[in-house]
Amino acid sequence: MKTTKDYLDYCQELAIQSKLLGNPAVGAIIVKDGQIISEGLELAKSDNNITRHAEIEAILAALQVLAPSALRHSVLYSTHEPCLMCSYVIRHYGISKIVFGNQVEDIGGITSSFPLILSDTVSKWGTPPEVVGPVYAIPN
Repeated sequence: MKTTKDYLDYCQELAIQSKLLGNPAVGAIIVKDGQIISEGLELAKSDNNITRHAEIEAILAALQVLAPSALRHSVLYSTHEPCLMCSYVIRHYGISKIVFGNQVEDIGGITSSFPLILSDTVSKWGTPPEVVGPVYAIPN
């Protein structure tokens, strides 16, 4: 059985790929029932498209193999705390748990002054996901 460290180590491998492509070193995966369903690389700089964050890429890839409602019982692992944009997508699809390595103070959806992932003010989002992190510092 894989551990949190195993999943975050895999995210770090994806982050290295992102960095080699000229992007920030961020990698993310979606796990359901202990299986990696999808992965995402940070591609915003290399594709000149700000929406190509690793977490969103992983979610979009998961939607190719799972129904949107199935994401409600999945876990997103990322080398970094999801930003506000990624946090909105995470909440929209109801991902039930977030595990991240590095904190992103200014624009993080958990630790910034706009903790969107933890918000309970949008009634259609339901209960905020469980959050685990920052787990440990992951090299950038």
